[in-house]
Amino acid sequence: MRSRGIQSRILGAALLICFWAFFSPTLRSAESNASPAVILQTAKKHLQANRDAEAEALLKDLLRSDTQATTATEARFLIGHAQAKQKRVDEALRTFSGIATSYPGTNWAAMALEQSIELYEIRRNPTSAQKIREELLKRYPGNAATARTWLATADRLFAEEKFSAAYAIYQPMASQLPPAAAFRLAVAKAITETHGDPAKLLPLANRALDQNNPHLARALYERLLKSTKMVPDFPQIETKLAWCIYLQGGEENLRRAERMWRGVISRTKPVDPWYAESRWHLVQLAAGPEGNWSKAVTLCQEIAKEQAPGTFAQEQALFARAWLLTMHKQWKPALAAFEELAKAYPDKLLHPPVMRYRELALQGAQTGKGMP
Repeated sequence: MRSRGIQSRILGAALLICFWAFFSPTLRSAESNASPAVILQTAKKHLQANRDAEAEALLKDLLRSDTQATTATEARFLIGHAQAKQKRVDEALRTFSGIATSYPGTNWAAMALEQSIELYEIRRNPTSAQKIREELLKRYPGNAATARTWLATADRLFAEEKFSAAYAIYQPMASQLPPAAAFRLAVAKAITETHGDPAKLLPLANRALDQNNPHLARALYERLLKSTKMVPDFPQIETKLAWCIYLQGGEENLRRAERMWRGVISRTKPVDPWYAESRWHLVQLAAGPEGNWSKAVTLCQEIAKEQAPGTFAQEQALFARAWLLTMHKQWKPALAAFEELAKAYPDKLLHPPVMRYRELALQGAQTGKGMP
């Protein structure tokens, strides 16, 4: 019986092989007999689905049937793409080189050079990549492939803080740059042309932080701290640099950010906006990464006492204290905190968030549960 089961499985496998041997050429033949445009679309679907070998075979069939078709150049380009995806880099490079040589002046030739650069970079051959990059710029200065290639190079140099080299590439393309690259151009220009004039760099650093780019902002703030011209702005620079460091996370970064904020606090007075900002960041540190809400409540109470009535810093501290106590079900202290907020800022009781959390504290005090 066991022998009969094995024989049955072998027979089933053989039938499956016969099925594919019979129908696979038929299916491929059906694909090949379609119009060139349909074949191209089918090949693209194969490539998107990572059926790269099938796409390559289909495209080669197309070229064998008609090398002069209007789709022939695109078919060759897609063959190179399929070869590259299969990690047959030498073949892909030959394919793209053939396109660049056979179809000079076309967009396909420019894109073939672009693909060749990427393959040489994969090969870790920067000399050949740069040679083709320069050829692309010389032969196709206004082509989108040229802009993409050189922009990627400039972005890499900028990330490596090679600002002068990045600026030399960005500047000729200034009118074509997307907003993010245009901003990097402004930074590279300020560093290169003004020798890093800190007065020009500080607004750019602040803008980078506002645009949620703490990595770039940090690099600029670090540079600004080295300038003796910026001593009056050091509290601002240190406060914001510490925030950039805080956003990167990790115990070491958090402790460094805390030290910087405490340094700002020790060298300034409560009326200084950067004193208040640094104190508030300590609240965020305690309530957030440290998970010490009671410490955050104490800090809020201290801020409320030292900040002048009517200031945003005091109002923020009073509400944050009431909110923290409410969130941690300290109902009676929370109600007392809301009363303190209402006494100092009566109109705030009409604000929906304040009304919501005060109601939560009231119900919590009455039922011991609070609102859901």
